[in-house]
Amino acid sequence: MNNWHHVVTTIIPTYKRPDKLKEAIHSVLSQTYPYVKVCVYDNASGDETASVVQSIAKSDKRVVYHCHPANIGSARNFLYGMDRVDSPFFSFLSDDDKLLPNFYEDAVSEFSKFPDSMFVSMGTIITAESGKVIRNASLNKRWAGYYPPPEGLKVILKGGMVALTGILFRKSVIEKVGLISVKQCLPTDLEYILKVSSNFPVIITGTPGAIYKEHPNTMSSVLRLESIWPCFMEIINAFVDEMKHGPEIKIFARKMLIKRLKRYLVYIVIASLQRGDIRDAKEAIGILLNNLDGFFKAKLLSLVLEVYKLFPFLIQTLLNLLVKQRRRVIIVLDYLDYISNRFFAR
Repeated sequence: MNNWHHVVTTIIPTYKRPDKLKEAIHSVLSQTYPYVKVCVYDNASGDETASVVQSIAKSDKRVVYHCHPANIGSARNFLYGMDRVDSPFFSFLSDDDKLLPNFYEDAVSEFSKFPDSMFVSMGTIITAESGKVIRNASLNKRWAGYYPPPEGLKVILKGGMVALTGILFRKSVIEKVGLISVKQCLPTDLEYILKVSSNFPVIITGTPGAIYKEHPNTMSSVLRLESIWPCFMEIINAFVDEMKHGPEIKIFARKMLIKRLKRYLVYIVIASLQRGDIRDAKEAIGILLNNLDGFFKAKLLSLVLEVYKLFPFLIQTLLNLLVKQRRRVIIVLDYLDYISNRFFAR
C-alpha cells in the first residue's frame, strides 16, 4: 500500500454479526482519510461472516480477513488484532459500531500538530438499537486540548467517559505501554487509557468521531459481579501503586476511580434484579456498604431489594424504565451519598 507511513489500521473483532459488520466496515472505507487498512478478526463465527467480508475485500483491497479455527474469547481476539498492527496508527471498532466520516482525517491532523502525543480521543455518540441518539459520551469541549502527563489523566478522571471506539492510537504506544490486558474484567480498556494518559501526552477533542450502539436488553447479561469485583479494585490498586507521580495525584486518582467503581456496582444491582439474581444484587450492596463507604447507595438499594422480594414484577418494570435514565439516577445517588457521608457519618 502506498503512503504506508500515513496508514491507519482499523481492528474489527467480530462474532456472528455479519449484517452489522458490513456497516462497520463501510464506515471505515467511507472515511475522508483514504489511507486505511481494515483488519477483520472473526472469532470462528461459522456463519456467512466470511462471505460478507470476502465480498467487500474483492472490490476493496484495503480489507483483510482472518478467521480463527476456534473461538478464543472476545478479549483475546482484541489482543490478537492489536498485536498484529504494522501501521503507524490504529483504532478499535466493534462489529456493530460505526465511525463518522471525518474521524481519521481529524485525528491524524491533531497528531501532526503534536508529534509526541500517544492518542487522540474524539467524541463517541451513544445510540439505541433504533438509531436514536441517547447521549454524546465525549468530554465537554471545554476540556479539548493537548495534555502532557499527568494532566490528560486528570481530565479523563474528572471529565467522565472516554470511549475506546473514539480513540486513535499511535502504534508506538504498544512498544511503550504494551498490549491491552486480557483480564476478564470490564474496565480493562479504561485501565489502558489511564496508563497511557498517566505517562504520555494525549489529545482530547470535543468533536464526535464514532457511534457506539448500546444494547439495553443485554446489559443484564453482561453486567455481572464477577466482571467488576474484585478485579476493578485490583486494577485501581495496581494502577495507583505504579504511578510515577506525587501523592496528591495518587489520592485523586484513587478517589475518582473508586467513585466509578461504585457506579458500576449500582449498575450491577440493577442488572441483577432485572434478571432475578438476588444473590449478586445482595453481594454488590454489601461491597458498597462494607468496602467502599457507599452508605446511602447501599441502604437505598437494600430497600429496593426487600421490596423486590415481595413484588418482583413491579420492581423489574420500574428498573427497566430507570435503565434509560441510569446516568441521571447515578448522579442523584452520588449527591445523596455525599450528603449522607458528610453529615450523617456512621
